[in-house]
Amino acid sequence: LTLPAAVLALVCAALPTAGQSFQPKSVKFTGAPDYADTELLSAAELKAGADLSYAEMNNRAQKLLDSGVFSAVSFKFDGQDLTFQLTPASGMLPIRLQNLPIAHGKDLDEKVHRQFPLYHGLVPERGGLTESVRSALEEMLEAQGIKATVAAMLFRNGATDKAEAVNFSITAPPVVVGEIRTEGTIVMLDPKVSAILAKFSGAAYDAEGSIKQIETDLDAYY
Repeated sequence: LTLPAAVLALVCAALPTAGQSFQPKSVKFTGAPDYADTELLSAAELKAGADLSYAEMNNRAQKLLDSGVFSAVSFKFDGQDLTFQLTPASGMLPIRLQNLPIAHGKDLDEKVHRQFPLYHGLVPERGGLTESVRSALEEMLEAQGIKATVAAMLFRNGATDKAEAVNFSITAPPVVVGEIRTEGTIVMLDPKVSAILAKFSGAAYDAEGSIKQIETDLDAYY
């Protein structure tokens, strides 16, 4: 039986009747060694020893496919063992936090992984996992008292137009550069330097781009 979203196969001694349930003795996954069985079971919302109808097996396969982490998912049930064959998706990308007041690093990756076991630091260009991460980031902001709308879109290299990451950014309310202050030894700034810094106040903030642009403009001046 071939469906548009996934190739699904059910092998047993007799054709299953509508609503008939089976209890697989084991659930196995092949084709995706980077993911532990426990992660895949959790993502598919499967529990060992559970009774499953053919439709439910199909639904579990669809959950894995909908994540966007796999380009194809099929399953086979031989009356005892339920085996899912997975084909990892190409083009998985790291995440980029454009203007979120959240530190991007190991702690964030571990926190997201605990919520979404298929997250290993990468997300698909589009798909359920990307949407799950986007929603989780909104919840993290809300926990900090920040009510914001986060959007996800591809971040491309300006020179090659190649997608390098999935960019997550706050689209509302606007996030802008505030007052720029200098620290350390107090000196009288050159009026022209003050003017260079002042032009950034109120501009859209980018965690990487804003700092790089300030450095570039100051380097060019000096």
